[in-house]
Amino acid sequence: MKYTIGFTDRAIETAEAIKSQLLNRWGLTIAEDFDRRATQIVQLIELSPEMFPVSRFYNSLRQAPVHKNCSMFYAIRVNKVIIHFFWDNRQDPLFIK
Repeated sequence: MKYTIGFTDRAIETAEAIKSQLLNRWGLTIAEDFDRRATQIVQLIELSPEMFPVSRFYNSLRQAPVHKNCSMFYAIRVNKVIIHFFWDNRQDPLFIK
């Protein structure tokens, strides 16, 4: 079964913030690599949303690694997956809300 994917406003904002940071710090190639990896993860989640573990910070969200420094947090609904936000793994997890 293929799930429908939805993005919250916060997911879009946090993805753009990370991409902007990568672009400014490391250049276009790295920023495009982030986009490519995020797209691949979304495609995997679309087909098998339970393949990534439940987050240790939030029981209601799953955490998919986009890169060793970045994760995507999402929730599974009946036939839909909601991407809630992207997170720089080097940040203090106490501030995730």
